[in-house]
Amino acid sequence: MMWLIDELGVEGFRAEVEKRMPQQQLERASPEDLVRKERERRDYLGVHPQKQEGYSFIGLHIPVGRVQADDMDELARLADEYGSGEILFTMEQNIIIPNIENSKIEALLKEPVLSTFTPDPPRVVNMGGAGLA
Repeated sequence: MMWLIDELGVEGFRAEVEKRMPQQQLERASPEDLVRKERERRDYLGVHPQKQEGYSFIGLHIPVGRVQADDMDELARLADEYGSGEILFTMEQNIIIPNIENSKIEALLKEPVLSTFTPDPPRVVNMGGAGLA
């Protein structure tokens, strides 16, 4: 949903919803805009250099923000093996593994679990059975 609102903007999204309403009108819950404009969404997916020279962090896409216990164990192993053992969570419910020596990035990117929790997901992810109309 957030990607759609990013693409259309709040008013564009509102217009699309109104088109689908029986009265073609959507009542406002508040007379003022409640969306905080100062919050800038950031894209942490992929490999990015850190301020510390020679280190990078990797942002991994977590499909629908859900991780099973076995997968979390595997992500923790990656954080221990390639980074400093830390895992960070983004507002978009993705994961960041920081403090990875640049010399270890190539090996990390070959880890099998990154086929599920990819650093480079497609813009629209098919969740199987969740059809788009």
